[in-house]
Order: sequence, then C-alpha cells, then structure tokens
Amino acid sequence: MAVEGIKMVAPKIKFRLCSMPMAPGPGDAGFADDFAYLKRFGIDSPLYEDFTDIYCSMNYTPFLTYFRSLEREMNCLRKPKETLLENGWGVPRTGKLVGLQLAAAFFAGMEHPYIASGMNVADGAQIAEARRAMQFVAETEGEWENAAWRREKSPYKILSGPENRFWRMERLAADGTLFVLALNCSADERIEVSIAPSGADTQRLELPPYSYRLLKFARK
Repeated sequence: MAVEGIKMVAPKIKFRLCSMPMAPGPGDAGFADDFAYLKRFGIDSPLYEDFTDIYCSMNYTPFLTYFRSLEREMNCLRKPKETLLENGWGVPRTGKLVGLQLAAAFFAGMEHPYIASGMNVADGAQIAEARRAMQFVAETEGEWENAAWRREKSPYKILSGPENRFWRMERLAADGTLFVLALNCSADERIEVSIAPSGADTQRLELPPYSYRLLKFARK
C-alpha cells in the first residue's frame, strides 16, 4: 500500500530491491538446497515481484556461481534486473574478470552498468576492460537485446581446457537467429569448445583466459 501511495504522488518513480542474488542452484556455493541458502541470506526475490520495479542483486562472487545466479534470475524473475558488481569488498578483481562479469550481466538483462563498490581501488586495467565490455554491448545489443532468453541451451563439447570453467548464455531472435555468449571463467587456462545448436552449423572457438565472445547461428 505504501508503494502504491508513493506512485500516486510520483508515477515515474521506480523501486529497486537490493538483495543477495537468487540461489545459484541446489548443491552449489556450499549450500545443500535453496532453503539452506535462504536461511543464510534471508531474501527470496520472487516474493517481491508485486512492488519491485528493478532487481538489484549484489552478485559479488568471482566464481561460476555468479553466472548461475544471473541465469536463474533471468529464468525466474519477471521484472528488469540491474546486477550489482563489486571490486573492493575482498581482493580487487583483475581487469579481465571485471569485463567478463560486466558483459555477462548485460547479456542477462542488465539495465545499465553498475559497480556497487570498489571503484576507488580500481586500476587502469579494470577501467579499460569495463569500457571494452560496454563498447562490446554498444556494438552488438541492437541485434540481441530483443531476442528471447533461452532456458534450454545448445549442446557443446570441450575440446581442450577445463570444462568446469566454461559457461554460455543464449538468446533466440524472432527470425530464428541464435545468439550465444560464450565465456571462459578460468584465470589462466585457454578453452577450446565446439557448440552445436539444433538446426544450425557447429562452430568451434578458442577462448583465452577470462574472455568472452558472441556467436551467431543462422537456422538452416
């Protein structure tokens, strides 16, 4: 009721929910299940849909849990997302990791860039990689921003490198074009992978450490 009253006075106002990210998945991040995760952090994001305009998840992990939570929020939440990244709570991130996480956040529904803390300890490499990620988005988002988020992802095969450091996210355009954001989350190993969507040619690529690449697949 309070939210409705405020919006009557200021119709353009938007309410952001700043919270921990959604649980990355059962057994992940050291939690046996979603209940254990919620017991630790105390916020179940979908319960706030009625009055939240934008979700601001404080997704501060440097590991694959970052991408798993991003993906789960896209699958479960109906409102826009504005993922909060960090660079200063713990050891400052490398520039490549900052850029990698920022690019993934954009592809997974981010409204605009947002680093919640730590820019005061950012170095030139971090600023350069953040800028590169935003330039990547500026050059490509016209193609994929209105494409539908895909829950079911295409098969892939790791040809070399650590399988537990590869991640991908997908969007499908109305004309059948499939966009795949492929990510190497390893700090020091290259990954070679082939991705084989149904009804499209297989593509093979090599990803340097902490790198990302957008692939386009045309339906046959």
